[in-house]
Amino acid sequence: MTATTRLLPRIDDELTTEIEVVNAALPAQASDFEVVPDLCVVEGVVKAFGVSLWRVRLRAISARLRLPVVGADIGATSGRFTAHVSARPQFASLPLTLGWFLPSVPRSERIDIVVAEFPDVTEPGEVDVLATVSVAEYGWEVPLRFRFVVVDEDALVVAITGAVPRAAGGPFPAVPMRIDAAMELRRCE
Repeated sequence: MTATTRLLPRIDDELTTEIEVVNAALPAQASDFEVVPDLCVVEGVVKAFGVSLWRVRLRAISARLRLPVVGADIGATSGRFTAHVSARPQFASLPLTLGWFLPSVPRSERIDIVVAEFPDVTEPGEVDVLATVSVAEYGWEVPLRFRFVVVDEDALVVAITGAVPRAAGGPFPAVPMRIDAAMELRRCE
C-alpha cells in the first residue's frame, strides 16, 4: 500500500516535495541515517495567538539519526540524533529582520541539537524527546516531537517541531520561537 506525502515549508519561496511513501516498519536493528542536504528545511517561527509574526529560514549543515537496536538482549545500541544548523539565517519573512535571529551570537557559530538517548522506534508515527539545543554561550533543554514516515528501507522522512525560549535582544522576547523542520534521511553506507 502506498500514499503520497507532501512537505510544504511555509515561507515565501514555497517548495513542494512529493515523496512516494511505503507503508512499512522502521528498521529493527541499529541503523544510521544522514540528512539529504537538498531535502531539508529548518525554520524558526514566532507566533502570537496562533498568528505567525515572523519567520526565519536556517541552513542545516548536517543531521544524523541513529535508531537504536530493539530488544536489549542482543547487545543494545542506544539511539541518538544530532543536527548542526547555521546561526546565519538564509532569509526572513520581514525585510531587514535577519539580525533579529540570535542577535548576540556571531554568525560563524552553529546551533547544535542533540538527543542523547533516542527512544526505540519501530513503527512510523510520533515520538517525544528531550533535546539539548546550544549555540555560543546559550543552551536550552527543549521538548521536541519527531514524526516519522518510511519512504523505503533506506529512507525516512522526519518532521520535527518544538518551542525554544528566546535569547535576549530579539523581537517579541516573551514569545517562544517554534522550530519546524522537515527532512529526508538516507541510510548511511
